[in-house]
Amino acid sequence: MERKAIVSKFRLKNYVIDKSIFDYNGEEVSSERNIGFDVKGLIKKDNLFELTLITKIVDENKALKIFVQVVATYEFSSDITQKTLSDMFYKNAPAIIFPYVRAYVSSLTVLSGIDAVNIPTMNLTSIAEDLKENTKKEE
Repeated sequence: MERKAIVSKFRLKNYVIDKSIFDYNGEEVSSERNIGFDVKGLIKKDNLFELTLITKIVDENKALKIFVQVVATYEFSSDITQKTLSDMFYKNAPAIIFPYVRAYVSSLTVLSGIDAVNIPTMNLTSIAEDLKENTKKEE
């Protein structure tokens, strides 16, 4: 029995890390880190959603500061219900792009000559409400 492939109604189209700041002062980097996020969204024409996810990392000693801004574009089907679309935008979009940010930060730190900063896997549903409040529709 042949199975037909199911095409996702919401998928990552592309992403770009459009801003990255690595600030290391040469002091000992603490393993204790503060990680913060800022998010905003733009519902674009042609069934596209653009997510901007800013990740800020500062170690306890303030020896290392990392700022990464990624802009991810998602495609969605026009036949998705508003409720499903809302869940996909605000809950799933950050979770889909976050592994790319984690890998980027790890590579950035190792290639800079310091120990890798490995951001733990995180549940990003807590930023869904912020994203919802900071999402606009393209006019």
